[in-house]
Amino acid sequence: MIGMILFIAGILGKPHPTLQTGWYYIQDTSTCLRILDKSNERYYIDPTPIVTIKHFAKVEVLEGTYNGAAYAYIDIRFDSLGTVAWRVATDRAVGKRLALIIDDKLVYTPLVNGPIFSGVSALNRGNYPKEELEKFAGVMRSEM
Repeated sequence: MIGMILFIAGILGKPHPTLQTGWYYIQDTSTCLRILDKSNERYYIDPTPIVTIKHFAKVEVLEGTYNGAAYAYIDIRFDSLGTVAWRVATDRAVGKRLALIIDDKLVYTPLVNGPIFSGVSALNRGNYPKEELEKFAGVMRSEM
C-alpha cells in the first residue's frame, strides 16, 4: 500500500520549489506550476527570477482613481540593477505575461504591453482590498 502511495505521488509530481519574492517569466511548461491567488488560473513559472526583493528599492501602498472609483495598489521601485533587469525582461516579454510572487504565492500576472524603462512596477490587480495590500507590502519590506 505504501509503495502504491509513493508511486502515485511520483506520478502527480514533486513538491514545487519555493520561489523568492520577485518577478518571474511565465513559460508554456515547467516543473513550477502555480495557481493565481483568488482565481483558478494556472501558470508555469520559470523558477529563475528576473528581479528579486533584494533589488526592490521602495515598496508602498498608494491610492488612485479609475473611472471615478478609488482603488489601492502597491508601487514597487527598483534599484539600478533591478531597473536594467526589468527593462530587459519587459522588452523580452511584450505580448506575454510576467508573474509577481510574494511570499511564495502567485499574486499577479500582468500582460506586458511594452518595455518599461522607468524601473517601476505595481500590483494593481484590483481584487485586493487596501488592508491585504498593506500586508503584502509589509512582507516585502521585511524581506528587503
